[in-house]
Amino acid sequence: MATLSFNVKDEVGSLYDCLGIFRELGLSLSRLESRPIQGSPWKYMFYADVALNPKIDGKALVLKAEELLKKAAAGDAPVFKASNSKEAQKKEEKSGIGHAFYKHLMSGVSHMLPFVVGGGILIAIAFLIDG
Repeated sequence: MATLSFNVKDEVGSLYDCLGIFRELGLSLSRLESRPIQGSPWKYMFYADVALNPKIDGKALVLKAEELLKKAAAGDAPVFKASNSKEAQKKEEKSGIGHAFYKHLMSGVSHMLPFVVGGGILIAIAFLIDG
């Protein structure tokens, strides 16, 4: 087991491209965490736990990783395109009027929630003061 740390550019698909390197190297990614970088808003350091295969030569692994990183930096890395999965089809099915109404209703409720909580706190304070 090894833990690797890395950060990526704040661009669409940059983390996805980076995770593809693990696949290309045949490494099993068992855990992925992100932590904010202090002093750099909206930038994160990623920590990946990788199960190392004893059959893989370490030097060859490093060389392959360097090669893939150079390809990714140059924009020459292959991009994985997912097929239209069942999950995507389910999302497309939920585009009816009822679902749209539900989304708008729940969005309004979530925007209203801080006011409801604040009102409850003010009422509790009023009961506390009034006795």
